[in-house]
Amino acid sequence: MATDKTYALVMSGLDCFKQINDQYGHDGGDRVIAAFDVS
Repeated sequence: MATDKTYALVMSGLDCFKQINDQYGHDGGDRVIAAFDVS
């Protein structure tokens, strides 16, 4: 189905995310992911 909408997909990674999650817990990791959101 053709539409006139444009889409983009961006893939990125957060280096050292495991260390952030280990040090600050899941809530801290969630805040990092939310801050990284560019939408």
